[in-house]
Amino acid sequence: MSRIRSKKLYRFLKEHGALQNPREIKHFKRVYRRNYQKFWQRQQRKKRHEIRFTLTKEEYGAIKAYCQNESIKPTPLAKALLISHCKSAAFVPNREQLLVVAKELGLAINRIHSKGADDLVLQKLLSAETQLLNYLNT
Repeated sequence: MSRIRSKKLYRFLKEHGALQNPREIKHFKRVYRRNYQKFWQRQQRKKRHEIRFTLTKEEYGAIKAYCQNESIKPTPLAKALLISHCKSAAFVPNREQLLVVAKELGLAINRIHSKGADDLVLQKLLSAETQLLNYLNT
């Protein structure tokens, strides 16, 4: 039998009189761990302000299909939607992709203004255009 290293676990086992029988020790270790996990989860909920709600199978199926199309998970999507609604801001599902496209377009436009049009500039503009079209078509 392995040593009991945790003082709190030892105290718990001693209170329940389970220090003699290995089966009782094993059983009460499980009970202690379950209680510890429940306590830890409650503490984490207090820190994070967790929100929970339920969905029907049809609602969840529609959300799951949308998330697969947008390549985002349901929980971050729900969080982003709630926050944008509370701030009365427009919701953009793939803001990072749009920012990358805008950055590429900005770089291409700056280069056009500084040096004039060349093949690299046209290539960057075409790349940005195809990324934007792919995003809009999905």
